[in-house]
Amino acid sequence: MNYEYLISVTGMITSISPFNNDCCSQFVSIRTEEQELHLILSPETMVVDSMRLLPGMRIAAFYDSMAPVPLIYPPQYRALLVTTLRAEEDITLKYFDENLTASDGSLKLNIYPSTFISTQNGQTYSCSLGNHYLMVYYVNTTRSIPAQTSPTRVIVMCQASSQAPQPSPMADNTRVPQFTQTPVNPQRPQASLIPQTENPQIPQFNQMPVATQTPQPPVMPQTSQMTADTQETPFRQASDNTSLMNQPAQMADNIQTPMDPGMPQPPQMPQQPQSFWQPQMPHPVFQIYQPFCRC
Repeated sequence: MNYEYLISVTGMITSISPFNNDCCSQFVSIRTEEQELHLILSPETMVVDSMRLLPGMRIAAFYDSMAPVPLIYPPQYRALLVTTLRAEEDITLKYFDENLTASDGSLKLNIYPSTFISTQNGQTYSCSLGNHYLMVYYVNTTRSIPAQTSPTRVIVMCQASSQAPQPSPMADNTRVPQFTQTPVNPQRPQASLIPQTENPQIPQFNQMPVATQTPQPPVMPQTSQMTADTQETPFRQASDNTSLMNQPAQMADNIQTPMDPGMPQPPQMPQQPQSFWQPQMPHPVFQIYQPFCRC
């Protein structure tokens, strides 16, 4: 029997009946401080001192926490170890080291000559209690860390005396797995490494040649020609105001629209001779006081 995963429940027996009409197994109902639950006592269940169980007795039952249980209410467990308790008496089943301190550091034992010590089959035990699984009966404990107590009875579980408590599988699953490095096979060829340079050169991609000269569009033949009359003469240069006012009209007169050679040409009107003197526009301020006179 592995005592490491045993969990105890304490309560008062309310009823006892055969389990599934089998007189070798008992169906025991107990009431704890929180709820009611059921225990199944099989022929393999060990009862301390072979005590006959009766309704109204206060007992402590140990069951395997790793065993499967049915999902029913009230909960139902298969008891592996059952013992009777007195009023206000507690019990624990843990592994104690050579200093009689529990493996989880919750309790420390102070053995007195009045402490009753025996094996699980009721025989006298006269050796050291350290490094064994012990079923301890006690009443009062101190408020120190760890709590200390003087037990009234100690039962040595000799079957697992040489077995130290192992970490539970649930605790192992919470650990982070450790990965080991695979050794390199010396006979296996290794991949060559590219030598690193201080100034690595970035590969250049092929670029299209850039034209040095941009092609110019073809020159279209000029459709309009300036006549000889458009050439400026020193006599036609007037003041700035007169040239600016007559510039749009001069440009319109100088532009000739190309004609189709097959069409009849309109007769050209003779140009009137232009005088060498052109009047200047008077200033609007002096228009009233300076009469216009053309000589």
